[in-house]
Amino acid sequence: MRRLLLIIPFALLIASCTYPPEAMIDDYNQKFAYPDGPQEAGKEYYLPDLLEYDIYHIKPQSYEDFYVNSAYVEYVWTLTGEDGTKYDLGHAYWTAHIDTRELKMAEGVYTLRLRVKNRLGIYYYDTAKVLVEDY
Repeated sequence: MRRLLLIIPFALLIASCTYPPEAMIDDYNQKFAYPDGPQEAGKEYYLPDLLEYDIYHIKPQSYEDFYVNSAYVEYVWTLTGEDGTKYDLGHAYWTAHIDTRELKMAEGVYTLRLRVKNRLGIYYYDTAKVLVEDY
């Protein structure tokens, strides 16, 4: 009987370790962190702090790298010009690289959009302006 009393807590400890920390954080956020109530899988929500800044400046014939939190399971970066031209910046990475020479970007205002998905299947997005200008 004493052995059984020692084995049960040990088994519970091991079972609790199979739940990754990221999943625990997602569960907590799902239940407690959102004032508008729980968020639903498959839906998209605006997350204003996903990108570090609201405006980025890039010189013509130059490049800029963007980094965000690496705790998400899916990343989709898109860049849209004032004329509606879309530039695909990559998927599944927490970094994006904008090279104005490679993308043949003229001076102007572009909209950067990042869409991510967490482990619960909830999508978040944020947008920022990218100004290509000789400053």
